Amino acid sequence: MESEVIETPSEVKKVDRFGFYEEDTGRKPAFDVKLENQRLHKWLFMLKNWEKFCKESPDVLKRRVRKGIPDAVRGRVWSIFLSADVCSDIYHCGYENLLSSHPTLEENEFTRKGGVIDRDINRTYPNHEDYEESGMGQDTLKRVLFAFADHDKEVKYTQGMNYIVGVLLNYMTEEESYWALCQLMENSPFLMSKWFNQELTMVHTSHYQMSKLLAKYIPELDSYLTELSITPAMYCTEWFMCVYTRSFPYDVVVRVWDIFLSEGWVIVYQVALALLELFKKDILGKDFEDAYAVISGINRSPDLPSADVIIDTALRFNVTAEELEGYRREFARMSMKKISFS
Repeated sequence: MESEVIETPSEVKKVDRFGFYEEDTGRKPAFDVKLENQRLHKWLFMLKNWEKFCKESPDVLKRRVRKGIPDAVRGRVWSIFLSADVCSDIYHCGYENLLSSHPTLEENEFTRKGGVIDRDINRTYPNHEDYEESGMGQDTLKRVLFAFADHDKEVKYTQGMNYIVGVLLNYMTEEESYWALCQLMENSPFLMSKWFNQELTMVHTSHYQMSKLLAKYIPELDSYLTELSITPAMYCTEWFMCVYTRSFPYDVVVRVWDIFLSEGWVIVYQVALALLELFKKDILGKDFEDAYAVISGINRSPDLPSADVIIDTALRFNVTAEELEGYRREFARMSMKKISFS
């Protein structure tokens, strides 16, 4: 899809195929329209025979997801992966009924005017045509976050959730996005509530998991970063909590999410390893300040490779869900020992 031209009273702005205003970052992601259309044809056939295809050709489905879901059907496929299209039937409650049945949404610290959610709305994708100040996407985003904050009394709302919902809304209806958020927060294999609860359970766990993975798969870089006292906690928290949605180029974000929604958390760690591997030469030999600047600036680097290269590199790391679970249990045991000795 070619870039559109959006006219405003004072200027003409170009938006990319995802709806973001184009900026001269020095990075020019390639987009092959012919290849996209070829893949779309295959996906449309697959969607017509979805249950049969999932049952009889799961390897083909996995391979096609990893190559990237065509943008024209991405929302439909994401919704299927998350069962967002049938949740209202499962819960016997429509989204609009949920909103109308809670007239006090404006009364707590999260949802009142000027509250936590309200403040974060303006920070969410301000360079996207739907989410710029007073954009129609802001009201939609706010309603979904309000509804979830009222629904989940433990998690309510935590910074970072706004970016996740923003990505969902770019591909799904408001109601589907709400149910998709519920699925992501509450159900396996995602259980994102453990990343956003008060204890930040999975945030701390992920730092340990990443340190173990880095030592195993990129030992030279791990040794060097350890020597500099640069730990995963210093760079991967935002990557993982927001699943790359907060600050990475959108062509990379959607490719990660295609696989994340299909296969679970493994790809999130694989991409982190890939990013460090791809920038390893720029990190090695640097002092603390310069090495950290490279890592923290990967998302904005004009040298950030294409989504294809990042995903291909990520998938070369043979991380498994069982491996991540083993490290999670290991960290949990260590944490329990610390508590018992304190």
